[in-house]
Amino acid sequence: MSGGNDGLNMIVPLDQYANLYKVRDKIILQEDKITKLTDKLGIHPIMTGVKTLYDEGKLKLIQSAGYPNQNRSHFRSTDIWTSGSAADKYVTTGWLGRAFQVDHPTYPTGYPNTSNPDPLAITIGSF
Repeated sequence: MSGGNDGLNMIVPLDQYANLYKVRDKIILQEDKITKLTDKLGIHPIMTGVKTLYDEGKLKLIQSAGYPNQNRSHFRSTDIWTSGSAADKYVTTGWLGRAFQVDHPTYPTGYPNTSNPDPLAITIGSF
């Protein structure tokens, strides 16, 4: 995801709803509109596909993920998130690309082939 995302209206900590309402009363979803996953956790009502995956046991949600000593820079945080690196490390490759490299070490040489007729797609930038 790129750009703005209101994570607290996407994955809603229902057990903290009253506190969220105090500080987000103009933007918080109405409690009765939130799709409930558990007594403590809800999601935005448009996320029906996410609910299906969650109900089928194909999706787990991790709340309060972050890193120590955050400098509160959106840009550095995005670098850390996309690289999967520690906050004090500067990595120029992305975590997903590195994972693909492990699974397909010879890519792009020899692709497409009979076992991989549709080679991996790579996007650089926003297009």
